[in-house]
Amino acid sequence: MNEIKTFCGCGYGVATHPFKGMEGLRVHELGVGTCCRMIATGELIPTNFRMQVFKDQIEEVCTVNGHTITTWTLRNQRLYTKHENGIWSLPKDKSSVNSIGDEW
Repeated sequence: MNEIKTFCGCGYGVATHPFKGMEGLRVHELGVGTCCRMIATGELIPTNFRMQVFKDQIEEVCTVNGHTITTWTLRNQRLYTKHENGIWSLPKDKSSVNSIGDEW
C-alpha cells in the first residue's frame, strides 16, 4: 500500500521534490528535517467541529488538546493548516504562535 505524502513549502526545509513550475520553492515532505511544521497527531488533531453561541454571536469552534477554541483562532493564531488529503499540520515551535497565556 502506498503512503500518501504531504508536502510543505515553508522555506525552512531542504528541497527534495522539484515540481515543475515550483522550482524556486523548497518543496519537501511535511515535518521532515528542518521543516518548521509538524503533522498534528493525537490530541493535537482538531476534532468536534460545531457551532457555539458566545455572548451575542455564533462562532464555529473545535476541540484541540482538551481546549475549545474558535476555528479563527485555530487557523490564524495557532497557524493550523488542513491539507488536501485531510492531514492537519501546525508549527513545530510554539513560540511562533500567537496564543493567549498558556492556553495551548
